[in-house]
Amino acid sequence: MSMETKARFNWLRIVGCILVAIGFLWLVAVQFTIRPMSAAVFSKQLTSLEQNETYTSSEVRERVFSATNELADRIPTILFPAIIMLAGAMLLDKSARNSGSPNQPPSTE
Repeated sequence: MSMETKARFNWLRIVGCILVAIGFLWLVAVQFTIRPMSAAVFSKQLTSLEQNETYTSSEVRERVFSATNELADRIPTILFPAIIMLAGAMLLDKSARNSGSPNQPPSTE
């Protein structure tokens, strides 16, 4: 295998690792934002309630529906970081398949 080919597969491996890391960090950031976001939505819903002792089932349904819709609109999607991680994994797979045996580390020669 020529030096240019080895360099190309090393480049693919580096880019693949970076993409997987970016996607993973994005997913972690999303997980840390969901809890405060849901707390804010439900706090807003609670403060907008009138102080009655009883509520009708239609009022409860309306509040639950409103809270879940607002929460669903605010939660970020995981599609984009998942696609980034998939692309990184595909690059890592391609570099491993073309650089030789996957059980041996690449030589630095």
